[in-house]
Amino acid sequence: MTEINGGLAKVQYASLDDLFAVNTDDRVRGDITVQTIDGKYLKLPMKSVDAEVEQKIRKTSTTKIPQKKGLPPLEQMNEAKYNALMIAAATDETKTNINWSSPELQKKVGAAVPNPEFIVPKILSLGGIVKATRFIVELSGLGQDSMEEEIDAVKN
Repeated sequence: MTEINGGLAKVQYASLDDLFAVNTDDRVRGDITVQTIDGKYLKLPMKSVDAEVEQKIRKTSTTKIPQKKGLPPLEQMNEAKYNALMIAAATDETKTNINWSSPELQKKVGAAVPNPEFIVPKILSLGGIVKATRFIVELSGLGQDSMEEEIDAVKN
C-alpha cells in the first residue's frame, strides 16, 4: 500500500501480524479441464504446491551424469517424470478421489509399478499434461505472468 504524504510516497510494509494471519495449511485451489489420451476431457481439481514439495519433486526427477575426473556431474531433469509428479502432488484430494498411485490404475494402464510417473502419461494426453503442469505453476505463484507483473510493478 502506498500513501502520498506531502508529495512523498510513504510505503507501508507487511508486518509480523500479517505473517501470523497466513493460513499455512491452506492452498490456492482451482479446476482445469485437460484432454485424456483418448481425446475425452476431464475436469481436474488442483491445488498449489509449496516450495518444499516442488523441490522434492525436482530432486526426484533429476539424475546426475558423471563427467571426466575433476568436473562436477551434469544434472539432467526428466521433464515427463517432473510433470507427472507435479500433477499427482497438486491433485486436490478434498474434491476428488483420484489417486495417481492407485494399484487399480496401475493395472488398467499396464504400468510396472503404481507410480504417478508411469500412470499419468498413460491417462492424460501430452497436451493435457503440459496444460495441467502450467496451471499448477500458476496456482503456486511461479508462472510467467506472475513474474511479468512483478517486474512491471518494480519498473513503475
